[in-house]
Amino acid sequence: MSKTFDVGIRITADGRVLVTEARSAKEALNQLGETTRKTSGESANLTNQVNRQNAALNQSTGQASANTASLAGMKTGLVAAAAAYVSFSSAMAGGKAIIDTALANERLNNTLKVATGSAEAAAREIQFLRQESDKLGLSYATVSGQYAKLAVAAKGTELEGQKTRDIFLSIAKASTVLGLSTEQTGGALTAIEQIISKSKVSAEELRGQLGERLAGAFQMAARAMDLTTQELDEHLSKGTLLAEKFLPLLQAEIEKTYGAQAQEAAQGLNAKINRLDNAFTDLKTSIGNTGLLDFLSEGIVLATRFTDALSGAKVLSAVDQQKQKIEQLRSQLERS
Repeated sequence: MSKTFDVGIRITADGRVLVTEARSAKEALNQLGETTRKTSGESANLTNQVNRQNAALNQSTGQASANTASLAGMKTGLVAAAAAYVSFSSAMAGGKAIIDTALANERLNNTLKVATGSAEAAAREIQFLRQESDKLGLSYATVSGQYAKLAVAAKGTELEGQKTRDIFLSIAKASTVLGLSTEQTGGALTAIEQIISKSKVSAEELRGQLGERLAGAFQMAARAMDLTTQELDEHLSKGTLLAEKFLPLLQAEIEKTYGAQAQEAAQGLNAKINRLDNAFTDLKTSIGNTGLLDFLSEGIVLATRFTDALSGAKVLSAVDQQKQKIEQLRSQLERS
């Protein structure tokens, strides 16, 4: 079997699993909604029923038995609703990949709206990230979140806007050329984010976090500043190297070192695997956008109301206490 055919089978299988999980979640939601509505009606009438049971304490044994059966039926309805809740929870767990993707998209959109100031600008940044992720063969799920943090850190500084994009792209290209893992790429971008946040460059981020992931980072930094590595060390120890001046120069040096090789490297196996992962992310997003997420949101609200209604087992406790009283009365009547 060829590798291409094998990948095709796995893509089809995984896609079917996602669709099946989405359908199961929707069916469980419908069941939960129906049983919760029934239970809500029964719970709303519980106080009236309990009062009627108290009045019935002076009636015959046969009436007491009927009341016991009525309360038992109510309890059975509550248990059925609880079973529906468990079924819905299981479906939620089955569709976790779709839900996680939706939550990640929501976080990304909210963070970029903070960074850019509007939903329209945030949408443009998301489009930029999606295009560059496919172009360079990067994991969209990882680099998009890291870029959003960069954008927030750069907001209000001289690095805001296009300079943030340029810095991000230089790291992204270097990552593609060096074949960095998703975690390594994320770590390199985190180092840049921390440099921006602190406004100054320290040895910890440059030599440690960035240098451990990006080969030759310290030497490139020295060349960018037109310094020897010893002179760069002295600046770092004194804390005189400002992020707004340093990062654009480092970006240009990284681009000079790795930029020309990026497109060729983007055809490698690591890049192809990341594009496949991005395709699955798009698939999960598309399934969520069919209306499934709206159904799940409604189900979560219903499940929350149901859980609150049974908080501390107050309803079931009231039923059990009333049932016990009726059983005691029946015993007294039988002995008399």
